[in-house]
Amino acid sequence: MNRRPDRMTPEQAESLARHERRRILVMVVGVLLLAGGYFYAQNKGDEYGRNSRTDVPAYSEIPTERVVIPEFDMHEVFEGLQDDTPESRLVLETEALDAVFDYGRLFTPQHYEALDPRSLDPDTLAAIEAKPGDFRVSAFLARGEVLSLKTRRRNATRPEEITGTLALEDGGYSHFVVLEAPAGLAVGDFARVDGVFLKLYRSEGPEGWWDGPLLCGAKATASVARIDLDGPISTDALAEIQDDNLERTTGLPETAQWQLMARALAEAQGTATDPIDWESVPLLDDQTVSEVFTDGDAHRGKPFRFEVLRNLDGRTKAAGENPLRIDRITTGWIASQTWKGSAHMIHYLSPFDKPVLSTRYGEATYVAGHGFFFKNMSYETHEGNLGRVPVFILAAVDPFIPADDEQTVLVMWSVLGATVLLVLLLLFLLMRDKQKARALQAELVRRRRARRAPAGELGAQGGATP
Repeated sequence: MNRRPDRMTPEQAESLARHERRRILVMVVGVLLLAGGYFYAQNKGDEYGRNSRTDVPAYSEIPTERVVIPEFDMHEVFEGLQDDTPESRLVLETEALDAVFDYGRLFTPQHYEALDPRSLDPDTLAAIEAKPGDFRVSAFLARGEVLSLKTRRRNATRPEEITGTLALEDGGYSHFVVLEAPAGLAVGDFARVDGVFLKLYRSEGPEGWWDGPLLCGAKATASVARIDLDGPISTDALAEIQDDNLERTTGLPETAQWQLMARALAEAQGTATDPIDWESVPLLDDQTVSEVFTDGDAHRGKPFRFEVLRNLDGRTKAAGENPLRIDRITTGWIASQTWKGSAHMIHYLSPFDKPVLSTRYGEATYVAGHGFFFKNMSYETHEGNLGRVPVFILAAVDPFIPADDEQTVLVMWSVLGATVLLVLLLLFLLMRDKQKARALQAELVRRRRARRAPAGELGAQGGATP
């Protein structure tokens, strides 16, 4: 007698199929949860950045405009111009002066920014002295102490002119003729003149002759004397700084700001005679930033360092007239997700031009650096609220780039490889189970049909078993 093989009932087959479907569903849900967790964590980081930026003041971008430099088309006025002898430099040729002065009045600060005029330093003065004719109506910049200043009107058809002489900060003299000057500008003040060169001119001072280029421009502007990068920070300047509060907003005092900027620049360039050991200064964490925010006077001008702070907003801008003679500075807002106190971010100024810190390029998500505490400043937030933030003058601020860890990379690749193998194994097992389930289902169907078929059909299909 043949033993009848064990067979699975339809209910058991259906239960097995349901079990396989549940297992596949659990795996799919697990993968979706992992992906969802990843995107949630990434979105939380981005949300932190977005929420933090609401506390940052809104900046209005200044559109870049094309500047057209006016042309000088009256070169014939130079035919009678002479400045090759001391005697000829005492004379101002009226026709040439009128033409060049009218031309110089057309230049705006945007024109000079586009031209980037040379400063009247000793090398430039020597070049002009050697061949003044090569530099007619060329743009130059002069800074120095005002030695003489007067206002005149040469005739009724001409505008009122302001003339004067500067003792240049690098040595030598320069004369100027402009339309405007700062109110209250007087002899002994420091001034800047942007203008076009007419001729070498000579005038007599109390102790001798002043020989130098004569510049014609639209106006003279107030300036400040250059300061020593390695000079001490004035305690008087620091003492004048006051933290802002709801009743008082004093802005950023320029004297102390530029002295701290000078020290920061000296530290960055390695020229400080008494350099700071930045590894030993306090780290800006939740406790120290709260102390600075609470009592600014106790921390004024002191050095701090920070590590891995989020870059909320960074940009470069024109430095304006300043005693460091730098063209651009970098400013920004940085914060830490771990700061839970009253101050959750800081504002900084840095005497460098670092476009890499601009958040529009996305290359500096996190930054590290060090610098000096300046003051606690009030400001209007992006949403129109009143905020208050510690301000630092930074000697260094750079994108934070983690160092490569070969062991970590190896572990990550190992985990990735193991994950791929596991996924392939699961797929293989699922495929095998699926094939077994299909075979079992087909066998059950065949047996069911065999039981229901008449005996004659069985004989016709494969013959009866005796």
